Amino acid sequence: MLVRFIQTLGWDMEIDISFARVLTRDRSKGKELVKFEKTVDPPDLPKPSDVRKVLNGSTGSFRINNLYSRYFRVIGSGDVRPIEQEVNAVNVDLVMNRAHFEWWSFHEIHFT
Repeated sequence: MLVRFIQTLGWDMEIDISFARVLTRDRSKGKELVKFEKTVDPPDLPKPSDVRKVLNGSTGSFRINNLYSRYFRVIGSGDVRPIEQEVNAVNVDLVMNRAHFEWWSFHEIHFT
């Protein structure tokens, strides 16, 4: 199954990545779920070849720039709004962890 997926990542193919974050907050009327979704802009996406390398095991991670806002506010209606700051977007390495099973983890990149 994974081999077929890797083959679908053609050399000139574009990738779409969407990120979703679900937060639970306690309110006076009970718990409320808040969802933040974002489609990553094309210039911030990894190259298909970088994704292929992670999937076939020849490297461990690929970078996604400006994946989500570092600071945000959840307003009364449950909408998520970024707080405008000079440095707001978070860059991450998406890492494939391999052991008895495989899982993905995010490693935030800190630039100085």
